[in-house]
Amino acid sequence: MTSSQHAKINSRFEYIAAEISLLRQEIDRDLDKAVKTVDALAAAEVELNKARAGFNFAMSWKNPWPKRRENAAKLG
Repeated sequence: MTSSQHAKINSRFEYIAAEISLLRQEIDRDLDKAVKTVDALAAAEVELNKARAGFNFAMSWKNPWPKRRENAAKLG
């Protein structure tokens, strides 16, 4: 193998290594975005569950008196 062939091969390997490095960086950025998205979705789910629990608690305290008056009217 001549030195010019060796240099071409080295140049090609360096190019491939640079491409791999860029792809790894892109993958890392995409993974970071995905993790942030999952974290945001988890936080939104927590807030939704809090709101749902608050709504259910508020609905459990509805005014029972109209129903009692209705039942009393039926009785007598």
